[in-house]
Amino acid sequence: MYQACPTIAEIVLVSQFAPYVEIWRRDEEDEATWRYVHYEAGEEVEFASLDVRLSMQDVYRQVNFDEPLLEE
Repeated sequence: MYQACPTIAEIVLVSQFAPYVEIWRRDEEDEATWRYVHYEAGEEVEFASLDVRLSMQDVYRQVNFDEPLLEE
């Protein structure tokens, strides 16, 4: 549904379970085409629509994946 919105240029999915970020980017030359890229630990994430780059370490700052999830 997000890809159907003409004003969305980038969709970012950030995993809460592991250091893993997925990004779908609208192609600048062909707006009907989306490009997929993913990032893992040790890589630098490019948020092209914001002209920002962050290390995965910064994206997941203060996140401890070894802590158990709280159940309600």
